[in-house]
Amino acid sequence: MKITKLECIPYTKPSPGPQRGAVPNKANQRPLPPAPRGVLLKMYTDEGIIGYGDAGMASLGYAGDTVESILDPHQGIPDVAGYRVYRSGLYPFGPWKLIAEIAVGDPHYFQPDSQQYVVIDTLVALGYAYYYSITSFDNGHSAWAIDPAYTVPPLESSLYANRLKNPFYTTLLPQNNLNEVVVVPNPFYRSSGFEFAGDTKLIQFINLQERCTIRIYTIRGDLVKTLVHEDPQSGIAFWNQISDNGQYVKSGMYFYVVTNEKGETIKGKLAIIN
Repeated sequence: MKITKLECIPYTKPSPGPQRGAVPNKANQRPLPPAPRGVLLKMYTDEGIIGYGDAGMASLGYAGDTVESILDPHQGIPDVAGYRVYRSGLYPFGPWKLIAEIAVGDPHYFQPDSQQYVVIDTLVALGYAYYYSITSFDNGHSAWAIDPAYTVPPLESSLYANRLKNPFYTTLLPQNNLNEVVVVPNPFYRSSGFEFAGDTKLIQFINLQERCTIRIYTIRGDLVKTLVHEDPQSGIAFWNQISDNGQYVKSGMYFYVVTNEKGETIKGKLAIIN
């Protein structure tokens, strides 16, 4: 199974409170465009939708005008020209990568039936954490209504007005049995770890059932780590290579045993080379 796309649905409803002018441009106190509400995320694989993530801000049924209809208080007209969607694969404060710029009403992104803009992010990987943010922007004005001697440059709302504070994890749904349990990367090399906010030592156990226990042993049979997996939305568990004693494990060969609620087990081995 492979991820084919990550669908980002920008909420084009405004955030509550002051909707324009709350964060002025210091040069001439020109109000920034209103920030959109956030993004709703849907993840797809070659087998269909398997997971959802939400900006956790509000539902699509937020009552109020859309960002596109809010008047610029200085110019007296609605002037939002579009939206920009950004992704960070490391921290909630960046570094940010622009993945889409959407003009208002762009038929490549706007869906008339749902009245939503949909952005497809195909550059995501299974088991990674991602943060998203959406901004709105205008095209500026040749003359500032307050003082026509000044032009108004293009302005953009803040990246931090509605960014995801908690990461969206690409994942797999739990399996019905333990037959397909796999450890990745295996062998683990220092340079092959998955990066979650700077942690490059994570090892994944994938294709797990909803509830199971993972026990990791040395080749001598000493118990190193016990992982309890209980997640109805995910078939992936992570191990940061820290033992139950709170220490990083050494390079070497390890064995694991995965046990489900019925007492059924599957065994395997993994190698760590640090």
